[in-house]
Amino acid sequence: MSKLNDSLSHVPIEFECPKCGVKMVVEVGLTPDTSNNAIECPACHKRIVALVPGPVVGGPFPMNP
Repeated sequence: MSKLNDSLSHVPIEFECPKCGVKMVVEVGLTPDTSNNAIECPACHKRIVALVPGPVVGGPFPMNP
């Protein structure tokens, strides 16, 4: 059961930079704490507050075109 719990600790969500349009993936935790969801776009380096349903726990990771 441990493997199942580990795989459900976060989910990947596609995200697009509102400034440059680069698509990326952020990993979002499954808790309701969204107090620190600032990420930096890997392309234009703009600071973005991701409006996702949980805390950003990984990424952003660029998506392959």
